[in-house]
Amino acid sequence: MKPIILVDKSFIQSLSRQEAHTLNTHFYILITPILIQEMITDIAKDKGDSDDALRKLKNLADKIGGLGQLTITDDQKLFYVSLMGCRFGSKPGIPVFNPKQYEAPDGSIGCIIEETPKEKLIRRWQNKEITDEDIMAASIFLEEFEAYYSVNHHSVMARMHPLNNQFTNLDDLVARIDTVSLSAKEAPRYLESVKEMTHTPSEVIENAKLQWERNGKSHFQSLYPYAYFYIRLFLIYTLGLNNGLIPASKDSKAAIDILYFLYLPFCHAFCSGDKFHKECFKYFQRPEQIFIWGPEFKKDLDTIGSFINKKEIADYINKIFKNKN
Repeated sequence: MKPIILVDKSFIQSLSRQEAHTLNTHFYILITPILIQEMITDIAKDKGDSDDALRKLKNLADKIGGLGQLTITDDQKLFYVSLMGCRFGSKPGIPVFNPKQYEAPDGSIGCIIEETPKEKLIRRWQNKEITDEDIMAASIFLEEFEAYYSVNHHSVMARMHPLNNQFTNLDDLVARIDTVSLSAKEAPRYLESVKEMTHTPSEVIENAKLQWERNGKSHFQSLYPYAYFYIRLFLIYTLGLNNGLIPASKDSKAAIDILYFLYLPFCHAFCSGDKFHKECFKYFQRPEQIFIWGPEFKKDLDTIGSFINKKEIADYINKIFKNKN
């Protein structure tokens, strides 16, 4: 099986068609909701030139569409399902919802996974087919982005939570979260903090707490791996803003960039040319996962694409992962 790689929009945008083809050939590209959202912003941004906007969208869709892609549902549904008892997120792999059972002519039983909504979107965009819903989604995304940065979240949070404003670096902040805030008996209390944000029903929250208590109040992470990961990321981000350790400016785009990490549990590697991603990756990675710096990997893909011998390609990919690890 090919390794699963998480990528952001800027990295895909930087690739030539040949480099994108090489990436699709040797990796499964993890297509996330935030990547889709960022892709359609070109439609809303280029209001005066719809042809150019469609061309940009088609170009991006062509680079990620094809046999080398995997799509994943949004983080809110993943959080919800995690609290229902699905223990995914502790190793690479994509949760699949509602597969259809299929019986082959020889009597063997298997499952068919239908084309996902995101795959349909990409296929439409490859054909330059855009709908009013696409345009509205792009506009809403940009409006929310503008509204978020109309507030100085660092100043607001520092006033609301002055006692939390005590860290001078992210290393110390994350260490405090892991040893104190998310200790075995503390983690469940943050469920209420993210309930509204994830639109999780109260009964699901209460049932998760009940199951945690029935299991002897064992570590929350072992029962709900992804929900724990989500809460931890939420804490690191909000306290990072509170302490001025995570940038709150519009130009930094940290509020968008942090969303890519919500899908890190499902891949083998994360590739980006964003410094925020590079600096924060260590706080969310599992030991076996690696971060690949986008500009360097672009060169690697160009080199791999020039090889003809399949053994040489495999050897080169193994060398990349060995050096990055």
